[in-house]
Amino acid sequence: GIDQVQFTRASSATYLDSSRIMQTASTNEPRLDHDPVTGESLGLLVENAAANLPTGISDLSNWSVVNATYTLNDALAPNGTTTAEKLVSTGDGNAVIDFTPANTNNHKWSFWLKSATGGNFSITCIVARMGPFGGVVAGLVLYNITTEWQRFEYDYNPLDTTSHRLILGGFNSFLSGEELYFWAPNNVEGSVLTSTILGGTRAADIPTVSDVSWFNDGGDGTFIVEASKMQANDLWSNILVIESASTDRILIQATDPGTSPANATRFGIGESATFGVLVDGDAGYWSAANSQQIGVAWTGAGDDAVLVTDGAVKAADISYIVPTGNTELAIGYDPGTIDREWDGHVARITYYNTRLSNAQIQVLTA
Repeated sequence: GIDQVQFTRASSATYLDSSRIMQTASTNEPRLDHDPVTGESLGLLVENAAANLPTGISDLSNWSVVNATYTLNDALAPNGTTTAEKLVSTGDGNAVIDFTPANTNNHKWSFWLKSATGGNFSITCIVARMGPFGGVVAGLVLYNITTEWQRFEYDYNPLDTTSHRLILGGFNSFLSGEELYFWAPNNVEGSVLTSTILGGTRAADIPTVSDVSWFNDGGDGTFIVEASKMQANDLWSNILVIESASTDRILIQATDPGTSPANATRFGIGESATFGVLVDGDAGYWSAANSQQIGVAWTGAGDDAVLVTDGAVKAADISYIVPTGNTELAIGYDPGTIDREWDGHVARITYYNTRLSNAQIQVLTA
């Protein structure tokens, strides 16, 4: 259970409770997240570290508001606090903020928006580079605003590290008399829509089981795992790792986009001298938000391993040496490599100190 997990995160972070209300977990507090539509439990949320830049963007007084007026702390936000800001158009209104990206990697803006008038309307969003050689970074995006809170995204790659500008509204989209509530803008490096950051940064989640006396060192074993991703990662990302050294380990992970097969489920087992790998041949599974039930099993003899996903045997039979002297189980991250957090949910990890049959694993993961 979760009580066996030692959990660290050097900051607060947000999640949704079973009533779909956003909550803030304190430093070192795990986040048991829920589906934003159904309220169904999704499991333990594990994310990479992220920074929300530039600072101060959550307050519209730090934006340039054109043909519009704003009111701070005017309505209830998704976290139940009166911190949502109202933006009222007086004619082709828009809100503008300038920022300087640190690099040209993929970035993602996001906002919580909601109609303040009881009616639906549309509003545009665009990012452009400023200066004499300015230009549109990504195309114009149209958001359909309703009376329900929605989180909208804007993906872009900065053209360089000079000044850029985000424009929300304008282009004849935010008309006179239209009103919206605005909350928690985020501008985060990466392609993943992370949990909402309230403030400047969110530290990485580090869930660890340090007592692995239950593990059958060097012998037979089976893991059954249920996990889901929020979006694809740019790098390898781990669901679990049990290890005695960085090269002596058992792991379940998603491959990165540059590997063949890309964004696939991978099971690795062994010591550095004899490390075996089984990979789901269905490339691209983790290239979007998906969930999967995964079963992996092995024998101490090192000659009978299997990878099963969603009830189907995907790969089997490799040579390996089961690592011994294991010291920890890392959930959703890699103890030896940074930036390999799962960026998603781990709903279940079940361990058997025997090698279940393929048929049994298929039933448990179907």
